[in-house]
Amino acid sequence: MTRSAWLWIAGCVVLLGLIGLQITLRMQAVAGSADRIVLWHAYIGREADALLELVAAYNADPELNGGVKVEVLSVAFGNFPDKLTNALPRGQGPDVFIYAHDRLEDWKAKGLLAPVDFWIQPGDIADFAPERVLSAFVRENRLYGLPLTAKNLALYVRRLPDGTDVAARVLAATARNEWTFETFHKLATDLTRPCPWNTDLRCYGLGVQADDAYHHAMWLHAAGGSYLDAQGRPDTRSAAHEKAAWYAHTLAGAHKRAVVPPELSYPLMSDMFIKGEVAMVISGPWFQSQLDPSQVPYTVLDFPEVEGRYPAPFLSLEGLYLSARSSKPDAAMRLMKYL
Repeated sequence: MTRSAWLWIAGCVVLLGLIGLQITLRMQAVAGSADRIVLWHAYIGREADALLELVAAYNADPELNGGVKVEVLSVAFGNFPDKLTNALPRGQGPDVFIYAHDRLEDWKAKGLLAPVDFWIQPGDIADFAPERVLSAFVRENRLYGLPLTAKNLALYVRRLPDGTDVAARVLAATARNEWTFETFHKLATDLTRPCPWNTDLRCYGLGVQADDAYHHAMWLHAAGGSYLDAQGRPDTRSAAHEKAAWYAHTLAGAHKRAVVPPELSYPLMSDMFIKGEVAMVISGPWFQSQLDPSQVPYTVLDFPEVEGRYPAPFLSLEGLYLSARSSKPDAAMRLMKYL
């Protein structure tokens, strides 16, 4: 046999080996071996720690896991939706994943979710209080997830390194019935200055993801508006939207009076609050999971009134979802019910 023929055979063997390896890895990416399922999440800080503790207890008890253990993968929140929608159609990704309910419609339309009502008995409904939280996961009379947590925004304030007690000032204004948007803005403006403990640094009164619709909704609701009109169509041109934009621009933007740092990313906001360079933050319970009360003296307080209205944030439900590509749906549902 000629040398070229041997090389051709060797190349085919290598190619077949690589194809086999790829198939194996794809199968393992979804369901691993016969005794393993995969869980994806985007938790950070103490939320992630708590989840890992729950899964460790689950993996350690065969009566809980039925002989099928769980491998946990943390995925960055910002990349989570794209990574999931790219992985599952290719036979990769998780058996179970945790995410908010706002993407459910899209994932269902793409065939990425399996309905879970087959595994839910009438007696299981009582585990969810109030029971109506299940309705957020129902589409066309099928249940496509199990609610795990409910989350909304709040105001985080802290004592600053120079001793300034921001919470005391907020509570004093609340006691005088003066905790209004104007008072809030003035407090944030007073705290936007060169840092007293290091004048080379600039401190800010407020941290918020101002360019995000989820965070902007509270100002829109305070202005009496909504993202959808009475017919369910997008509404962006009402007087309420103009008013909400004014509230947001008063706080953040490319102008000298802004009390929010420019181009503020979530990691930077968290870091600045921990260091005391941002005095107040509007965020959800995921933000609290990164804070150590022994190191960061903070308090969670309510929002100010805005022209007599309460700036109600969205309430988001976080759920557990079953991948339509899971090869072990029974084991996956066992984990979902446990969590």
